[in-house]
Amino acid sequence: TKKPAPPAPTNTPKPPAATAWTWTARLVGPGEDSQICSPPGGNLQIRVTVVDANGNQIPGVWIYDKYSQQYQVTGNVGSPDWGPGETKFEYGQFGGGSLCIAQGQGGPCVTEFTRDMPCFVRPPFEDMWAAGYCACCNAEVAADKELCRQWYDSNQGCLPGFHHYSWRVVFKRNW
Repeated sequence: TKKPAPPAPTNTPKPPAATAWTWTARLVGPGEDSQICSPPGGNLQIRVTVVDANGNQIPGVWIYDKYSQQYQVTGNVGSPDWGPGETKFEYGQFGGGSLCIAQGQGGPCVTEFTRDMPCFVRPPFEDMWAAGYCACCNAEVAADKELCRQWYDSNQGCLPGFHHYSWRVVFKRNW
């Protein structure tokens, strides 16, 4: 008698590998890091911090910005206000970035790119609200998200379209 053939293997999907890196980004609000309500408003900058799974800063990590096509390495800012796992990208008029962790200077990205972070043109409403820019208008607008959205949509002067905006990005290595 002939033995039956073993069943053909099935393509059982494997669970996705744990994400090696994650990132967060937030708009810096008025009263923090030289940001103010009235134009020009402070820095045109993205400050990057790279940390390990325990929250310790990691020096020597290369970051790439797809718009300026510049690379920066963590630990390159010679100031006591900056840690060994930090660097910054500075921009001019109409600047802003989208960043990734790069495989060395000039190397390809080893992470996905962050979201777009405009540093001169007005960021999306949800970022402006979360950062507290509605307080630049008046107490009523600061307390009412829908009223603030109306002012934002109508391009009211208290929520300037062209300004100097700053962002904070944290890349976290998950191993």
